[in-house]
Amino acid sequence: MFKTFMGPVEEDAAVTYLRPETAQGIFVNFDNVLQAMRLKLPFGIAQIGKSFRNEITPGNFIFRTREFEQMEIEYFVNPRDSVDGKPADEYWHERWIEDRLAWYRRYGIRPDNLRLREHGRDELSHYAKRTADVEYRFPMGWSELEGIANRTDFDLKQHAKFSGKSLTYFDEERKEHIVPYVIEPSAGADRSLLAFLVDAYREEEVRGEKRVVLQLHPELAPIKIAVLPLLKKREEIVKTAQAIRGDLARRWVTVYDDTAAIGRLYRRQDEVGTPYCVTVDVQTVGDPDKGEAGDRQVTIRDRDSMGQIRVAIGELAAVFERLFGGESWAAVAPRRLQDLTASVLHRPAGPAAANSPTVLTPAGPELHIASARVAEFLRFHAVRSAPRGAPFAASPAGLRRVTQIRMPDPSRYHVGLSRVSSSGGRRSRAARYPARTPSPRA
Repeated sequence: MFKTFMGPVEEDAAVTYLRPETAQGIFVNFDNVLQAMRLKLPFGIAQIGKSFRNEITPGNFIFRTREFEQMEIEYFVNPRDSVDGKPADEYWHERWIEDRLAWYRRYGIRPDNLRLREHGRDELSHYAKRTADVEYRFPMGWSELEGIANRTDFDLKQHAKFSGKSLTYFDEERKEHIVPYVIEPSAGADRSLLAFLVDAYREEEVRGEKRVVLQLHPELAPIKIAVLPLLKKREEIVKTAQAIRGDLARRWVTVYDDTAAIGRLYRRQDEVGTPYCVTVDVQTVGDPDKGEAGDRQVTIRDRDSMGQIRVAIGELAAVFERLFGGESWAAVAPRRLQDLTASVLHRPAGPAAANSPTVLTPAGPELHIASARVAEFLRFHAVRSAPRGAPFAASPAGLRRVTQIRMPDPSRYHVGLSRVSSSGGRRSRAARYPARTPSPRA
């Protein structure tokens, strides 16, 4: 334990020790919580707080320190009960082991970097019936993340013995007082943070350059959304971006950044683990000099796949509600394209087909796809949404106009594209594109 002195004078009467764990405060308050809350077994008390250990060899960044943040649960069970044919303490111990392992996996730790290690008889604490450690494969090797122990009734009995106060639970069914057993998951917040950071760190090569990305689970990412203007000198773009940031910040941690080119801004957000970026561009606000009106849509970029979709500003909150609510990017992005196209994008049949414009035929009247921006978006999104490993038939470079898109399966798109030849004619060809095809603004 960490020895120190209370007061200005260092004398034997002033010696005190900083707590090595948070658990003992819970045991002291067991009876207060039991009576005030009128609880029945089983129930748990959780606490997060500072603990201190006089470590001889601190190191490995924040893995081993003398002052650290500890997270503990003391889960009290009736040792006389049985659940599914097992003693209650053994059942709940096994249940907590499974739940704690699932917690790390849920927030993104790769299963092959986690393992469960049982304490042997030679290292088991004298008061413990069974202890299992959740270990993570750190760069320095396998090390403990947390321990889940069956501490039996040792702690409550010790506090009762030296305090003279009864710390028992009255079993109404058996009409007797019993001392509960305790199941204790005990984890270090600092070690958990280190494990999540190490596991999320990636280095990739994108178009010959190294891309550093922190693939944190969205719930763990410190910044949820970054709003970025494509051109910081365009007042309309900046105002729109700042207004979007203000709206989204009411629900999620959202930042605004215009201090670099869009590619560098994306890389910055990748490095700090921001799951999504929202980009406001000229198409969003329009170009008065050219007489073009804005479409009031923005681009959402996914951190992990670098995929992009166009979304109306008014629909941003709904889309992010789905993304942060548990739906994957792969589930949301194809649906957005399906909503946009509505039906089948095709070229009219007949002799005049070669000179006919591409048309979209939704449930309502025909819509001519005359805008190069719309065609480019459909082409780009289809390239992004095609599954990994799909046959690659043609390069998208130089393609000018989308001629058809068939969607029998929302997760797989067949895109027909045409190139404008030097003679003014059109050569059509179909292509299937693999996922993660590089984009100029990925």
